[in-house]
Amino acid sequence: MSLDLPKHSSRHINSTEIESLTLIGNIHTSRWGWNPFNKNIDMTPLPEGKWQFNLKVDGSDLNDYKTAYSFRIIINHNPRRQLKVNNIKGDKWFLKEQLSGESLTNINFYSLCNQEISIVYDEIDSNLIIESNNEDRKKIQIVESFKSYQINGFVWDDLNMFEKFNPTIGHKSFSKINDQLWSIDLTLKENGGIDFRSDGVYQFLISADFQEDFGFAALNDGKGTLVNGSGFSSSHGTSEHSGCTVKINKTAKYRINLHNPESLNPSFSIKSIESIEEDMKPKILNSTSSFQILGTIFDEDSFNPLISNRALKETSKGVFEIELSVEPGDHSINFAINNELFLDTMGLGCWLDIDMNSPTKKLSGIAWHGKPQEFNIGFSLNKKSLLKFSYHEQNDKFEIEVLDGEANLRPVDSIESLSIVGNFDLPLEEWNPLSPANLMNKISSDRFERVINLEAGKKYTYKYVANKSNWTMVFADYELDCKGFDFRGDNDFSGRPTQSTLRKYGQLTTHGNPPTLEVEPIASGPYLFYADITTGSYSVKPLTS
Repeated sequence: MSLDLPKHSSRHINSTEIESLTLIGNIHTSRWGWNPFNKNIDMTPLPEGKWQFNLKVDGSDLNDYKTAYSFRIIINHNPRRQLKVNNIKGDKWFLKEQLSGESLTNINFYSLCNQEISIVYDEIDSNLIIESNNEDRKKIQIVESFKSYQINGFVWDDLNMFEKFNPTIGHKSFSKINDQLWSIDLTLKENGGIDFRSDGVYQFLISADFQEDFGFAALNDGKGTLVNGSGFSSSHGTSEHSGCTVKINKTAKYRINLHNPESLNPSFSIKSIESIEEDMKPKILNSTSSFQILGTIFDEDSFNPLISNRALKETSKGVFEIELSVEPGDHSINFAINNELFLDTMGLGCWLDIDMNSPTKKLSGIAWHGKPQEFNIGFSLNKKSLLKFSYHEQNDKFEIEVLDGEANLRPVDSIESLSIVGNFDLPLEEWNPLSPANLMNKISSDRFERVINLEAGKKYTYKYVANKSNWTMVFADYELDCKGFDFRGDNDFSGRPTQSTLRKYGQLTTHGNPPTLEVEPIASGPYLFYADITTGSYSVKPLTS
């Protein structure tokens, strides 16, 4: 009983026929609600070219409250084939496949009450409707245009990590100059930006109407081009897409402009308000010209993209390769873009064409950065060997191949166990992710629990670790994802989470190196720790006698 990581066939991913449609969006409680490889959110095919997905959404009958939802459709689990909105007529969205460099909106709507809905897509006429179990059709409000835009991210040096990407906190809105131009003035520092670096590199996103998934991220074309429907969690996830990333070389006041947000070709620009030297002007870093391999295959500074021996060489157009001698054992890797971690490193999207019943000398898959919900690419090697790592820019396919000897490779394709690892007392083993003493009890393939005795007034910090890995498969709560406001695990609804409770109390994530969870009990005694690695809900509750 395990939780499988995504696997697909190359034939399916590359098929020109529509074999599957996947409904990705914030309408799901799953951590992988935006994961294009997730088979569990596939639509059901119906006769006459129709596809359907049924689910419950949150909302409120109060007139002044409504819950925002955003989604799009993926063809054949291929993240480069996305159906988004071409136009809206009445209560129908008409969809088209978004081309590279084009910016279409997601299907966006507000739910005005708790309700069951049915999403139906007509493949023949390319239209989509939402049917509600409520007689009053006004319980769903279609979003056709936007009235405001906000800038969210590390540009807010003085806000804490929970607040930086939250569009509803502070005064983050652009000023409208005209229909084609919006602007905001900010003081940016040469030693500001991403907190633990403080080197003047700033990453940000642009939200619409205070909803991150309605807004924009950047296309990595070096021109400041934007792509709509791409928020913090709703990233398009290919190497073409990243958060907007700029380098500030001199502390000054800067104007960030949003150009043509309602068009198919929106963009952003940045310029200093004050006069500064040419070589000190800000630089947009969003481009794709090189790839680096990072990970435990290196002994020191494993995930630093600036070390020269990690650069892949372009051996043919769009194909990058590197050969490395790798020690046996379990390994975790990802691919960096342009020597910059904050262009969003490419982790595991899905494995391709794998056969777990036989040893192999070659692995392949599709890389993806579904911040904050992607794993690194995990594999094991049984003997020291020369390996070739390949990356295909056109489709983000990666390959790992044994070049010499009798060594075999094996992919990490499932989650078998979960450990709770922190500063707990015996019988747990403090901060050791490899120890069997820290294993949790498995309730199902994706739900785990463990009773631990805690001491009143003591602060406990911890993370969840999958497969007894050496910190390479970690679950914790990422403070930048606009879900939750602390790491305490106060969710009384963790066993039956909804979209609203996950937004309020937080959600486990797997991106990068999330901060530790924490609990400081007011009474001594046994506490139940619970984690659901499908929905990401988690909680810590005292056990009453």
